[in-house]
Amino acid sequence: EGQVLRQGDVIGYVGQSGNAQTPHLHFAVSRLGHDRKWWRGEPLNPYPLLLAARPS
Repeated sequence: EGQVLRQGDVIGYVGQSGNAQTPHLHFAVSRLGHDRKWWRGEPLNPYPLLLAARPS
């Protein structure tokens, strides 16, 4: 929450833990409400955000 990312920063790893049968990565972007609980956040489509930040 509130982290600033720069091009090349690692934001996750593909792995296999818990009850997973195959390696995978969960990635989500959401807008937090006043209660600041991520599981209640409004899901956002990350594509426009990532596209806007793409180097030209």
